[in-house]
Amino acid sequence: MRRIHLISVLIMILDLTPLCGQTIDWRQSISIGAGISVPNDWSHRFKKAPVLNLDYGYRLKRHIQADIGIETVINGWDTYELCRFSSSPVTNAGLVVPFGGRVLLPFNSERFLLSAGAGGAYFHYTSACAAASIGQFAAWGAYSLAGASIALDKAKRFGLGFLARYDRAYDRGYFQDGWLNLYIQFAVALK
Repeated sequence: MRRIHLISVLIMILDLTPLCGQTIDWRQSISIGAGISVPNDWSHRFKKAPVLNLDYGYRLKRHIQADIGIETVINGWDTYELCRFSSSPVTNAGLVVPFGGRVLLPFNSERFLLSAGAGGAYFHYTSACAAASIGQFAAWGAYSLAGASIALDKAKRFGLGFLARYDRAYDRGYFQDGWLNLYIQFAVALK
């Protein structure tokens, strides 16, 4: 019985050796995305809103990528209660700067990529409501993500994918606000 398990493990290792020994064609990637930001239930200050993002990734190894990005949430702060006596329409903007890394799992000669990652994030929200005493909100926090993408061309230079990123803001000593951002992304790979 032990011999069968050992043979199975050896076959799996030999089968994965070509996969791990492949070179990286594209080291850098830039992606732009659009989607929706959904706050968690206890984030009473925020509401569902459109979100845009721009991400830059650098492949350190074939399966490891360092990431930095910028996300902007448009009118995600629920200012109705804070600014209900305001004479002008109130707009607000949220800015999130995530930085971290992800693990990439390629399939079909890197035509299809699955990814998962985590890291830190800086959050900054502003509102034009003069009546609100909390017209600005800044905090540090963390994020986690999962995504999938598919190459659109033979050279695997252009891709289309889906990304889900969960952001948590660390405010006043504890995690307080959280958002699930769902994106459709278009990516360009660079040497």
